[in-house]
Amino acid sequence: MVLNMTEFNFRTTEEIKIPEKLIDQVIGQERAKEIIRLASKQRRHVLLIGSPGTGKSMLAKAMAELLETGGELEDILVYPNPVIENEPLIKTVKTYPDFDYVMRNGYNIYYNMRELTIMERLTREGKSNMIYYYLTDKRGLGRRIVEYYAKIQSISTDTPVKRKNPFDTFLAFVMSLMIGYLGSNNLQNLIGFLITTSLAFLILNYILIPFFRNFGSITKLPSFQSNSPKLIVDNSNRTSAPFVDATGTKAGALLGDVKHDPFQSGGLGTPPHLRVEAGAIHKANKGVLFIDEIATLSLDQQQKILTAMQEKQFSITGQSENSSGALVKTHPAPTDFVLVAAGNYKDIEHLHPALRSRIRGEGYEVYMDDDMEDTPENRYKLAVFVAQEVKRDGKIPHFVKEAVDEIIKIAQEMATRGGYLTLRLRELGGIVREAGDIAKRENSKYVLPEHVRMAREKLRTVEEQIIKKYMENVKRYRKFYNIGKVVGMVNGLAVLTDTLGYPMKGMVLPIEVSTIKTKRKGNIYATGGLGNIAKESIDIILGFIKGVMGEKINNYDIHIEFVQSYRTEGDSASIAIATAIVSSITKIPIRQDIAMTGSLDLKGRVLAVGGVNQKIRGALDANISYVLVPKVLENDILERDSNRIIMVDTFDEVLEYALDEHPDKRKVVEMFRSYIESNLRGASSIESLKTNNSIV
Repeated sequence: MVLNMTEFNFRTTEEIKIPEKLIDQVIGQERAKEIIRLASKQRRHVLLIGSPGTGKSMLAKAMAELLETGGELEDILVYPNPVIENEPLIKTVKTYPDFDYVMRNGYNIYYNMRELTIMERLTREGKSNMIYYYLTDKRGLGRRIVEYYAKIQSISTDTPVKRKNPFDTFLAFVMSLMIGYLGSNNLQNLIGFLITTSLAFLILNYILIPFFRNFGSITKLPSFQSNSPKLIVDNSNRTSAPFVDATGTKAGALLGDVKHDPFQSGGLGTPPHLRVEAGAIHKANKGVLFIDEIATLSLDQQQKILTAMQEKQFSITGQSENSSGALVKTHPAPTDFVLVAAGNYKDIEHLHPALRSRIRGEGYEVYMDDDMEDTPENRYKLAVFVAQEVKRDGKIPHFVKEAVDEIIKIAQEMATRGGYLTLRLRELGGIVREAGDIAKRENSKYVLPEHVRMAREKLRTVEEQIIKKYMENVKRYRKFYNIGKVVGMVNGLAVLTDTLGYPMKGMVLPIEVSTIKTKRKGNIYATGGLGNIAKESIDIILGFIKGVMGEKINNYDIHIEFVQSYRTEGDSASIAIATAIVSSITKIPIRQDIAMTGSLDLKGRVLAVGGVNQKIRGALDANISYVLVPKVLENDILERDSNRIIMVDTFDEVLEYALDEHPDKRKVVEMFRSYIESNLRGASSIESLKTNNSIV
């Protein structure tokens, strides 16, 4: 396909203006963007379901950027409970309060007169939300409180050095005389007595006695520190809603925790309130809590998140039963967050039913798009994406327009259908960065088309590398033919998918069928590690062929071998298997320069299959001359070589192309054509009756 971007006049991506807001930097996903805008205004929860790399985390960050805080960001502090020590008190203060709030609650001691004057003026003018910008000291109220306590503590502990107690000196002198007397053997050695006494006095007077005198004070926390609060959520220097990514966090990091204290007795312990740690649900208060792969959380954790969402508050306790922190449980701390949960389609069944019900009842569910239409506007969006990636990386050069065309071509190949561009932009971004690295190594001012092609080849996935080695072995040991004609052997096509189910690379899959006539009722033998769908497709194929050729097919043992295949699933080889069975029974050879893919129904229609572009490319790379594909996929095919790609609508057309010239070929083809046309006429009549409302 010829790429043309003349609709948008740019020479390099440095000329492209990048949107300022995150929501406008999300490529595609128009429906999801609209819902995020609406949800941010109404503070609704959102569940994003889709493939990795389609922009779920970016949408969550964009929601935090759009979320209205109204100057209501809050700091959370923990205070000791004078009544029940293991139930610390929780106190919430506004991060940047107005003057009335400060004076009403007695917080004016934490601000100087100049700051109070500014706050009073802005409050009177109705500009309380501007207080942050006018204050020189950007500390939030919570931080000011704890630092105020710390300053007082420092003053209280910074006392002058006390004069030495004369009694301690006298005690050291008496004890040193006794030690000297014993050490000099009852004063028989006078010099030894003097030396021993002097050393003993120095050690006792300046080391041992001061140590034991101060032992009690150094092993205990200062009483003021025990009563000072701890700041567990600090929103200083923040004006927008907090965004907390809790993906993959453990229970303590998600729900909050209380640290273990090994010194719980003897005056050595740390007060319970100083061991409290906030969780992600508390740090996201007044903001967005983002959890990707949410189904990986246990049902118990999901239930607790649901409780925090419903109550908008959640107590913090120790998460380990073997820890002393399990004895501590704070008063409830605020958890007024908006949840943006994400995952793939398979995660839905692992979501807690009540949690999903809460999201559906008070929010939105969004299925992310995997692709977008291939239009000039959407191509330009990909150019914007490239410019964004260059800016975000900060180390790679910009792309020329022709290099962007190569990126768009890759986006077309990665899409699952023709006429569309992929939105799996994380993978596309990897190619952008690798192309930039290659250009930088070559000291190129800009990224050129050849750099993108080199990056694409270098960044092949593991699955693509595996299939490449497999195809090398195929060519070396000739597991299939691409010339000649053989009875009962056909070149089918398969596709290797990645772990997400996306088609990665096509390959030729030789299928061989042998039929043996028997006097008893024949059996079917299929080898190649067939899955359930593949086995069921064989039943449909035999039902169709039996409808055409009659009961005589029951007189054959049919052996179907997927040559050197050990795991085969799907029904895309249906027309290939059917062709091989017909060839084996009629002894009409099959052309080996043809490969084919397509499903088959009982009426003989060739149905759509997945990964058609990858299969076509795999066949052409294997030097197959012609490829038969379902006509219904005509608009999805990127390869436009009409001389090599043949569209087929019904199975008789497959036989027309695939069977080699033979005296019985025309008879067999006409037999199948007559049967198919008869079935399709009947189907058309029924549809006509339905259209005329004759059948309900």
